[in-house]
Amino acid sequence: PLARRVRAGAAEVADTARAAVAGVPRMLQRAGEIGQLAWRNPVGAGHTGSAGAWATGADVAASLRGALPGGGALGDVFSAAPGDVDTVRKLLLGTRNDAPIWTGTAGDNKGVAWSEPVSLGKVKAVAKANGCTVNDVLVASVAGALHDYLTVHEARCASVTFMVPVNLKPLDLTLPETLGNEFALVQLELPTDEPDARRVLAAAKRRMNRIKQGHEAAVAFTLQGAIAGLSRGLYEASVDLFTNRTLGTLTNVPGPPIPVYLAGSRVEGIVGWAPVSGDQPMSFTISSYNGTVIVGIACDTTLVPDHESIVDGFAGAFERLVDATPDLPG
Repeated sequence: PLARRVRAGAAEVADTARAAVAGVPRMLQRAGEIGQLAWRNPVGAGHTGSAGAWATGADVAASLRGALPGGGALGDVFSAAPGDVDTVRKLLLGTRNDAPIWTGTAGDNKGVAWSEPVSLGKVKAVAKANGCTVNDVLVASVAGALHDYLTVHEARCASVTFMVPVNLKPLDLTLPETLGNEFALVQLELPTDEPDARRVLAAAKRRMNRIKQGHEAAVAFTLQGAIAGLSRGLYEASVDLFTNRTLGTLTNVPGPPIPVYLAGSRVEGIVGWAPVSGDQPMSFTISSYNGTVIVGIACDTTLVPDHESIVDGFAGAFERLVDATPDLPG
């Protein structure tokens, strides 16, 4: 019996050693990815590394999550800081954009997909009950869908950052003399490690409010203008630096509230796909039309396999928020 136990123990040690050796190439590849991330996004690299370290202690991670909901391993350190302080942090140090399974070099294989429609009236009811905006509810549902995707793929990711377009032109119902867009891209950080839908919504609302209360949009617009005046090489390097600090674009496009017709045929739905830039793996476009909301995803299919499952999970993530919201009208 003793000899058998010794042989069994030796075999177990050997199996463990072989598994460790087999995992070395992936570990080296991962280290290279984190190294590249550290150069262009120090906060994101630190957030990724600390999130992985903390995740080895489930009890500690759970206690941190309870104290700092949706904040990942580093927590929402700047949650109480004025919006302008947070803007400086994002520009100089980077964003909380972790390096999970979809981190890598984008290629030529692209794909799109879209969700089933969700009732806009129901979204407004959830927003009203939670004291937030419709946009807060929708972006929190996107974060919930990403959480589900990561869970299915057994991947670890505490936080992602999106570029969110913000219109800087006042509403003009008449045709202006000069056409053109004036919008800035602000950086919205969303938790993806939090299963509690209302905690995710609270984080989305808090961080979006901080952006609104600060001058991030104005600073970003000025920076965009300055970058546009640089030489081609500096321009491309600057764009890659800032875009690769984010997962991609997340935009909300309000459409016609009533049915529209094209060549006499009624339009059944409207969906859009924001472009991706640099090594961004995916983008999301939230479109409303005739009382419904649809989310479209555009992505690099090599970096984001099974991308259809993300938008397929949007409705489920929203329904979790519905179930978690008390006092909703029947």
